[in-house]
Amino acid sequence: MNTVVKFILNNSFVESDLPASLSLLDYLRQQLYLTGTKESCHQGECGACLVLLGELQQGQLHYKAITSCLLALGELQGKHVVTIEGLNQSQLSPLQQVFVDNGAVQCGYCTPGFIIALTEFLLNAETYTPEEAKLAISNNLCRCTGYQSIKRAVLQLIENIKKTNLENLISLGFIPDYFLEIPQRLHAFAKKNSLPVAESIALGGGTDFFVQHHNTESPLEFLTSHQEFKGIHIKGDYCYLGAETTVEDFRCSPVIKSILPTLENDLKLFAAKPLRQRATLAGNLVNASPIADLSIILLSLNAELELILKNKSHCLNLKDFFIDYKHVAKESEELIKTIKIPLPLGLFHYQKVSKRQHLDIASVNSAIQITVTDNIIQQVHLAVGGVAATPLYLHKSNVYLHHKTIDADAIKGMLKTAQTEVSPISDIRGSSQYKRLLLQQIIIGHFLALFPKYLNWQDLQFKGVLQ
Repeated sequence: MNTVVKFILNNSFVESDLPASLSLLDYLRQQLYLTGTKESCHQGECGACLVLLGELQQGQLHYKAITSCLLALGELQGKHVVTIEGLNQSQLSPLQQVFVDNGAVQCGYCTPGFIIALTEFLLNAETYTPEEAKLAISNNLCRCTGYQSIKRAVLQLIENIKKTNLENLISLGFIPDYFLEIPQRLHAFAKKNSLPVAESIALGGGTDFFVQHHNTESPLEFLTSHQEFKGIHIKGDYCYLGAETTVEDFRCSPVIKSILPTLENDLKLFAAKPLRQRATLAGNLVNASPIADLSIILLSLNAELELILKNKSHCLNLKDFFIDYKHVAKESEELIKTIKIPLPLGLFHYQKVSKRQHLDIASVNSAIQITVTDNIIQQVHLAVGGVAATPLYLHKSNVYLHHKTIDADAIKGMLKTAQTEVSPISDIRGSSQYKRLLLQQIIIGHFLALFPKYLNWQDLQFKGVLQ
């Protein structure tokens, strides 16, 4: 028997007992015939199927642009879904009009996704800048109009509007006035969630799962609905990350900015914003991809995991979590509840090499955290991806560097050690030999970026570090 899901779709209350695993995209198009939300890649990569998803957080309603192809019906309990039809009014909104005026619409297939993404931008952006506006639509692909006309429309939009709030956006005609009533209406059917039962699949953001298991019939439990699994705070000597915190919340967290100021920019290379707003920290770890960006970053931060099963919990160092390809050290029904980062942190640096700079999977990625006193390395945590069957913490290389002086000889010796720890394979992202070269260049890049006072290319070349 399917569970009844209650939510608000545009301005209408909805109850559905259809399978919880049914994608919202299929529900909108095939059940309700709301075809403004377009179907294209079904992998969350093109932006054609974007909707706004509103959720109450501490009494306030927050909206995110989400790819509906990777969003299950069962996760909509107590939330507000807005499709392009829900933004339409008796006349074109200023946002829709600026697209028309600049010739930014041709076949129109991608246009609803652009309007949804930019509406979220207007609702949430701290500042209306060209850079932030372009980032907001970085996941939206256009196949015929041409991006220049879309960029002109966006630039004209932000030139003529200042940062504002929901009420002003309604008065300016960007958003229908029914939005004001949604928070009160949602309070009426908020639902408290329980932990997964044994026969269900515990699921985070589903950004990988639903690509491979489209409209699965397996029973699902949506962990992102559990607020106790979310949030970021510092207590004592640790920074605590709720395992179901999304990558985007992690990236933008004021707490994380205070201890890892470069990470906000680094994680712009992690997928596109709609996927970052769904992908979770625990999901990235449990998926156990050898090139998972968050796994590499958290390994370099010497992170620890709190795993729970029923009422019992235990801690495990992330270095001991990855066993083999797609195989991790946890029971099938265990959940990651919390990720702990020991404080204080040393210097941090992250690098990723891929065929495209943005919106691509890494060939090789790496992160380092290092503490240095008077040019002597006190501790170092270096991790790399794409060079082994798992995200790899370089144990031997880290031990080699301990108490070494930062100079070309130390880097040369460590690079030799690192090559003995990796076992890359040739695949679509590069040959084994190429990945070994990337490993060397990325590690050198870490040290040149962090310690320009002690290292330069000329010294490394003279010492034979550069081949």
